[in-house]
Amino acid sequence: MKTGLVLGKFAPLHKGHQLLIERARSENDRVIVIIYDSPQVTSTPLPLRAHWIKALYPDVKVKEAWDGPSEVGDTPEIKKMHEDYLIGFLGGQKIAAFYSSEFYGEHVSKARCPRLPYRFQQELLLYRRLRSDRTHMPTGSISIR
Repeated sequence: MKTGLVLGKFAPLHKGHQLLIERARSENDRVIVIIYDSPQVTSTPLPLRAHWIKALYPDVKVKEAWDGPSEVGDTPEIKKMHEDYLIGFLGGQKIAAFYSSEFYGEHVSKARCPRLPYRFQQELLLYRRLRSDRTHMPTGSISIR
C-alpha cells in the first residue's frame, strides 16, 4: 500500500492545496495530511483548518501537529529541527511520496540526505513538486492572508 504525504499550514485552505491533495490521492492508496498549528501565522484555529480538509476529503488521514516547529528557513539547524519532528510525528509510517510546492519539499524528501536515519531515507522516495512558480494554480496562502 502506497502512502502519500502532504504537509502545510493550510491557512487558509485554497485551490493550490487542493491540487496537492488531489494529486496525492490519485497517485497513492492512502494520503496523510499533516497540518502545523502555526499561531504566529494564522488566527484560524487548527481544528477548523483540519475540518476543512476532512469535509472535502473524508478518505484522507488528517493529523494535527500542535507542537510542530514554527521556524521557517533553509539553515541546517532549521532543516534538522523539521526532520527530527517529522520522523517522530510519523512514528515509522512508510511514505512513498511527498507533495509540496514549497522550497522545503526537496529537502524533506531527499533519500540521500546523510543526516536522516536509514528508515526515513527509505520512506521518502518520490518528491512531487507541483509548480512552485504557481502558473498552474496561481494561488498562495500569503496572497490570501
